[in-house]
Amino acid sequence: MIYIKVLLFTHGSDIDGLGCIILARLAFFNLEYILCSNPNELGLKVREFYEAGKLYNYDKIYITDLALNEPVLSTIASDDIISKRIEIFDHHKSAIDTGLDKYDFTHIHIEVEGIPTSGTKLFYEHLVGEKYIQKTPSLDEFVELTRLEDTWEWKNDAVNGEKAHDLAVFQSILGTEGYIDAIYKKLTTSNKVFDYSMEEKENIKNKKEKDELIIKNIWNDREFMTDEDGNDIAVMLGSIEYIGGLSEYVRKACHTIKYIILIDLDKEPMPQKSYRSIDEDFDVSLVAKRHGGGGHFAAAGAIIKIAKIKMRQKNY
Repeated sequence: MIYIKVLLFTHGSDIDGLGCIILARLAFFNLEYILCSNPNELGLKVREFYEAGKLYNYDKIYITDLALNEPVLSTIASDDIISKRIEIFDHHKSAIDTGLDKYDFTHIHIEVEGIPTSGTKLFYEHLVGEKYIQKTPSLDEFVELTRLEDTWEWKNDAVNGEKAHDLAVFQSILGTEGYIDAIYKKLTTSNKVFDYSMEEKENIKNKKEKDELIIKNIWNDREFMTDEDGNDIAVMLGSIEYIGGLSEYVRKACHTIKYIILIDLDKEPMPQKSYRSIDEDFDVSLVAKRHGGGGHFAAAGAIIKIAKIKMRQKNY
């Protein structure tokens, strides 16, 4: 464990961003982390720290599973001190499309050697390469399971796919801090095997059965619409927590729409729209970008910038 002062800004909305916190906890004795739900929030928080002079208090500053937007990115790059202390690791297509991978400290890759990568995977390889952390079989497996889930490759992996997807279910059961603590404990208890206990497996099974009923209810309340480009879509209200399972359910139930939008009016700190491709050839990151968001080819999101919303979603 390295005795330097580290600040980590990471995506707080899924297991990929949280995986980076777990790795940082394993690597650094003195760690502080800030959860951000999207690049806009990241930019505001980094600018706040920078203008207050707080970034100079840290030996290393990491941004993971998110990319820093302009103009904050160029401001950081022009600072000779901070630009040498900061490293950004992201894998979102929208970050590449908007040209954010242009400095020595920006490491944005959708794939590595032809294989889709993740924020956790990129950060892991960096930490290992810098000798901040040592590889173990359990760490290797956790990082790979996180990558499989975050890139949706879990669906095509007959060996580890279900186990990878169960990570997201596990996180939804425990919440953010509970998940971080539980995975950290697993990785520090066993260097050889990463697995769930019998009780955890039963809890995961029960949660998946409950989620299936909720997803069916969300889909039953759908509205079919046509977007500004004439694409047939379906729009629903519900928690972003269910977007992964919902998209899988819709792909099996309906093959005539291009994509779905799940609107989470209760998402903090701001309401959010989550997009998922149903047509495997449709790029939802372009739709999200048009509405001020971004993401991947098959999954993207955008915040809803309105001051007051009268309608409320159902709490299933």
